[in-house]
Amino acid sequence: MIKVIERDPEKLKPIGFMKLSVLWLAISLVAILASVGFMVANVNDPEIGAPVKLGIDYAGGTLISGTTGVNVTSHEIKEIVEEYSSVEPVVQVIKLGESTRNIEIRTRIEVDPTATLPEQNTQRSDKIHDLKAEISEKFGGFTEKTQAYVGPTVGAELINKAAIALIIGSILMLIYIFIRFGNFIFALAAVIALLHDVIITLGGVALLKIEINSAFIAVILTIIGYSINDTIIIFDRIRENMKKYPALEFSKLADISLTQTLVRSVGTVLTVIFMLLALVFFGGSSIQDFVRSMLIGMVSGAYSSIFIATPLIRLFRPKDKIRVAATVTEAERIGDMGEEVKEEAPIPETEAAYDEPSLASVGDKQAPAEEEKRSEKAARDGADRRARKRVTKKKGKARRR
Repeated sequence: MIKVIERDPEKLKPIGFMKLSVLWLAISLVAILASVGFMVANVNDPEIGAPVKLGIDYAGGTLISGTTGVNVTSHEIKEIVEEYSSVEPVVQVIKLGESTRNIEIRTRIEVDPTATLPEQNTQRSDKIHDLKAEISEKFGGFTEKTQAYVGPTVGAELINKAAIALIIGSILMLIYIFIRFGNFIFALAAVIALLHDVIITLGGVALLKIEINSAFIAVILTIIGYSINDTIIIFDRIRENMKKYPALEFSKLADISLTQTLVRSVGTVLTVIFMLLALVFFGGSSIQDFVRSMLIGMVSGAYSSIFIATPLIRLFRPKDKIRVAATVTEAERIGDMGEEVKEEAPIPETEAAYDEPSLASVGDKQAPAEEEKRSEKAARDGADRRARKRVTKKKGKARRR
């Protein structure tokens, strides 16, 4: 037999998240305005000229790939490439054999910005030739495999496609959350929290002058995935509590739900943050931009899931009673307001599951009357049982005689 102890939610002491909801939203608003300010400052910076510092995948640049027969490091190659580049180059060296190394260089060759386009192409070709010649001379040969140039037009197209992908993804998540919870307010709050995370991440990247490349899309998608997962778990607990305690005020119910999921939410994000911090201090220089961007986004995602998404629900519907797609039968409603100790039917061991103590919904104005009716009914049932026992005893004595 499993005993479920019903407790009075008014006697609980959950963390008062909703009381400070205005403060949480104000902090986010200030962070968003600051992020926009950092991006505007980058646009006015002649060296950047865009909200964030774009890498060669988006702003245009040159890709050179080849092999050498000398055991060389990426740092040694990077020192040479920097002499010909207008941005910090990205160099990867992959070991193919005992001494064979595959070298991949991504950079933007420095040219005269006042020159015509044909003149710039000539300058770029000459410098690329000199670059390969210097690598070959220093390391005993360089066999070129591929060489490609990505122009600014292609980079702008990639940016547009990335923005369209983000918009489509947000719309699809909006539809999914609406279908799952049956309430558009829940879906809207979750998507706004996601956009909050994207803006904060872009603002941090703009402040730290982190260069944006193709890997940044993976950063944004990872942040969105973690944030929406955490938000849906919190919303799911709110839906369960709404089903259990339909008469409870939403602010109190939200505080209880957030308190119940707080350990899980903080534990999940701290696990990721600890790994990212380890990579910040002990990881290679080639992944630092990726790791720092992830770190900013993970912190923002955890904050928005706990402190932004749920208060937004209350902000959009301050006076109305918020409902979700959760059906409650009359028996379940009465059961939640029922006796102090409730016994359920035995469950087979293979299907037994631990059911955490649930909270009874009291505080309703009808609760005293309901309690009095239950007490009277219990007294009548007890009297009936005692009367039946007396009758049974008398019949037994009569038979023995």
